[in-house]
Amino acid sequence: MIGTPFAEPPACMRDLRVPGLVALRLSGVVDARGVQALRPDLDALELGGRRLVVDLSEVSFLDCDGLTMLVDLDGRCAGSTTLVVGSRAILRLLDLTGLDRAFRIRRRGGGARPSSTPPLLQSASGQLA
Repeated sequence: MIGTPFAEPPACMRDLRVPGLVALRLSGVVDARGVQALRPDLDALELGGRRLVVDLSEVSFLDCDGLTMLVDLDGRCAGSTTLVVGSRAILRLLDLTGLDRAFRIRRRGGGARPSSTPPLLQSASGQLA
């Protein structure tokens, strides 16, 4: 039997309940299986043209199924999605696919990203709310 060399946590989602926007924090592996597990919660989201912030800083793996999920969510909220990214690998994936130009990108923990991205969901300590 062939297994994975290490166990990865499955994808999970938390709705952060921020007034005026929909804020989600994803974690774990966001691949075909992860997106399938998230699907009921994603389908239940009422985006209604509101701004969307998706925190990916706790995502350990993101593939094309995860990217498709993000594009679908962006379409449901009238194209006003900000991604909070903490991983260089995910930043690279967004860059290679050109999706870094389709979303507003905010890099968690600082770093060089376009300064036009607004500081969303930050508390006085600079951490995400």
